[in-house]
Amino acid sequence: MEIMNYLAPNVVTLGNHELDYGFPHLLFLEKMANFPIVNANLYIKKYGKRLMNPYIILNVDGFDVMFIGIVTEEVLSALKLDKSIGTFVGLEDAAAEVGKICNTYKNEDIDLTILLTHIGFEEDQKLAAMLDPEWGVDMIIGGHSHTLLEQPAQVNNILITQAAVGTDQIGRFDITVDDDTNSIVEWKWELIPINDQVASPDVDLQNFINTYKEQVDRKYNRIVSRLNRQLTHPVREQETELGNLIGRCIIEI
Repeated sequence: MEIMNYLAPNVVTLGNHELDYGFPHLLFLEKMANFPIVNANLYIKKYGKRLMNPYIILNVDGFDVMFIGIVTEEVLSALKLDKSIGTFVGLEDAAAEVGKICNTYKNEDIDLTILLTHIGFEEDQKLAAMLDPEWGVDMIIGGHSHTLLEQPAQVNNILITQAAVGTDQIGRFDITVDDDTNSIVEWKWELIPINDQVASPDVDLQNFINTYKEQVDRKYNRIVSRLNRQLTHPVREQETELGNLIGRCIIEI
């Protein structure tokens, strides 16, 4: 979170890994963040209230842009691991929640509406198809499926894009908005590789990361076994030799 604060994003949404260490840790991360985190479909069941701020409206170059956050159903699996938490936190229908928010602002002059989702590319397309055009959603910027899109998809006149995973590249959208119709009239999508040709390394950030690397290496950087050949794990969704080895080690332990 310290690195995220250093990078200072304008707005982010939740992903499933924000709950890897449990619900209390998620709330801890939210308190640490110096930037807004939006999510519209996680609710506290008993009170019928959203867990977090569902959206934020930012003024960007004179345009009012609404960002709404949506997270995958997979977070419920993580929540259910803690019985004291999982019983009172629920996930509501994404399309319905988007509709509630957009209808609340239907008489306001919102120039652009963007969904920040973490539900996967296929689910993004399904969600876009379900949205009422009257709600005015213009774009979905997604995650979770790690899909690398050379060009955006377009469903129900909504642009859908994703820039894979990690820090190999970032996605850049240049858009022209008609402030009379509050719609995108021109756009350009570009995947920009993150390497030394694009920008020089940030020395302060690298030094900060190195302090953690030193701590981790002192504890974990030791040889526990040797293999007579290299094993790889190129695909997450299928069986591999390295995956089998690690799985067997876990069973034996």
